Amino acid sequence: MLERIYLTFLTIHSGWRWLVILAGIYLIVKCVWGLVKKSPFETGGRTASIFYVGILDLQFLFGIVLYATSPIIHSAWANIGAAMKNQEIRFFAVEHAFAMVIAVALAHVGSVLAKRGTTDAAKYRRLLIFSSLSFIVMMMGIPWWRPLFRF
Repeated sequence: MLERIYLTFLTIHSGWRWLVILAGIYLIVKCVWGLVKKSPFETGGRTASIFYVGILDLQFLFGIVLYATSPIIHSAWANIGAAMKNQEIRFFAVEHAFAMVIAVALAHVGSVLAKRGTTDAAKYRRLLIFSSLSFIVMMMGIPWWRPLFRF
């Protein structure tokens, strides 16, 4: 039963990552476009931010289920010393999880700070900085050596 849950969420998590990546790119482009065109923040930046943060949060929830059901994580915590010596196990047990927590936190901080900006340019700038950092950390934390699509 646990293995079936794991495989189901692994498939969902793997596919959903592409939506997260597209939403991140869309948000960054929207912020740059808003700064260049001096467009109102509420018409573009706010919606794109909500979209990115929402999709990222859902991906994070999928990841938490994966972390709880993963045989890789279970074996890592059974012998943490040996796990830290194995690059792939260490990546999933520590590095991937840590990177994604940071990415989600940066996305949320950016969204909050953008709301507090006094001008549209300040809102776009804050959102651009934090969403770009979130996106970079997220991209660094993705296991690109694993299958890009799972069916």
